[in-house]
Amino acid sequence: MKLRTIIFIFGMFLIIGCTPEEEQAAREKYLPEVEEFVKNVVQEELENYTINITYPNETIEEPTCFDECSTDTCENNDYISCLKKEDGCKNKVNKGIILDKCRVECITDDDCSSNEECLDYKCEIKEIVCVDECFDTDCLGSDFIDCVSKSDGCRDEVNKGKIRFKCGIDCLTDSDCSIDRKCKDYQCVICLINSDCTIDKKCENYECVEIIRTKLELENYYVLIKDLNNSYLDSTKQVVTNTCGDFTIDMDTDEYFVVTKINGKEGETAVLQLSKVHDTNGVTIKDYTGTVIAENKKVGKTFDAADMTVTVVNLTQGDSNASFSISDSLCVNNMIITKDGEKIDIPFE
Repeated sequence: MKLRTIIFIFGMFLIIGCTPEEEQAAREKYLPEVEEFVKNVVQEELENYTINITYPNETIEEPTCFDECSTDTCENNDYISCLKKEDGCKNKVNKGIILDKCRVECITDDDCSSNEECLDYKCEIKEIVCVDECFDTDCLGSDFIDCVSKSDGCRDEVNKGKIRFKCGIDCLTDSDCSIDRKCKDYQCVICLINSDCTIDKKCENYECVEIIRTKLELENYYVLIKDLNNSYLDSTKQVVTNTCGDFTIDMDTDEYFVVTKINGKEGETAVLQLSKVHDTNGVTIKDYTGTVIAENKKVGKTFDAADMTVTVVNLTQGDSNASFSISDSLCVNNMIITKDGEKIDIPFE
């Protein structure tokens, strides 16, 4: 208030009662002194002036935490997440190695392509280091061993097993052979058993070979031969071998009779014995082992022998003989077929 009053009084002093000329003269004469005076007064007033500021009664809380971060960052390849905690401030949390974060392309080789590997979290082209296991195909017994290139660029052995026309393999099944051959041990052979050959041959080393016809011992019984005088060499009984068509068996002179049938590659022989002749009950027939195969067969009745039908034609109990007939066109005289398929010619009258 004092400063403003002084300025106002001074202004009035300059204006009141002065002409324009006098006012101008007064300005020029007293203005510098007035300015100096005012300056001093203002300076004094400012030094003695006191500013009093009054604030309302309130409590200002000091902050309890500070943010450690503002965004997510990386420390080398570790991913640092900037997360807001319960106290309201953001803190750094190390999440470790995370795929596709902080220049992490991979963690294991599975994260890379097949020709790459994971090194220092980057997929790098693999360095191919391998050794060829083979240079050409080979055989292991009858197995074919192929030599193939693998994904690593090297050759490895692969067992392809049994392959036709490889490693001596001619066939895998019978269908791989011609119609007259069979597959045995991966080879096409002519025969496996005697029945694969014709009746006059046998299977030997998978080949059909001629059977050597001989006069052989028939288990424990000998085929007897007559001499030039038509006398038996060492027995009073004989084996009847001519049995195709009608034939008669006499129990007093004939020990056995042979019935043989040959049908293509198959043949069968039955060695039989007339063991009983009875006018009422008929005849009884046994095989070579003594087993009864036909009993009480009267005239006109039949029985089976060597897969053929034998008919009783006549019988006489008093003479101990009986007549029979075989009409099968496959019946063969004077021959026996062994269980091994051999044909043996036997002597006959």
